[in-house]
Amino acid sequence: MAGDTATTWGETLTYKDTKVFVIGNMAIGCAGRSVSIEIFLKWLREGMPEPPPSHEKMDFTALMAHSDGRLEYWDEQFCPSLMGEPYAASGAGMGYALAAMDAGASAEQAVAIAIKRHTNSGGEVVSVRVPASF
Repeated sequence: MAGDTATTWGETLTYKDTKVFVIGNMAIGCAGRSVSIEIFLKWLREGMPEPPPSHEKMDFTALMAHSDGRLEYWDEQFCPSLMGEPYAASGAGMGYALAAMDAGASAEQAVAIAIKRHTNSGGEVVSVRVPASF
């Protein structure tokens, strides 16, 4: 799993932040509002208690790769969708990243291509690996 570090507010690059994480046996990549992502990650770290958290302006997407090979898409509804492809992308540069992976690029290479071509992608390429099963 890989991501860039650009954070934007509208059309303005504001600061750099990590968007890929390892929690338990999952690699997680996030895009969207920073506060929404922090709420989602806290919920995951707490073991996903019911009910899921709510916030009046939740706006995020997350890709979750599991050690057993499953790839899930999450959004502000906190309801996962199992992805049917072996790879996916999310966020501003997703079109460029998906096209790059369709052509055989690794996740890291795909993010680097998105950074090069998409105006709201930028910063460094950060990657994490899905941990082996416990």
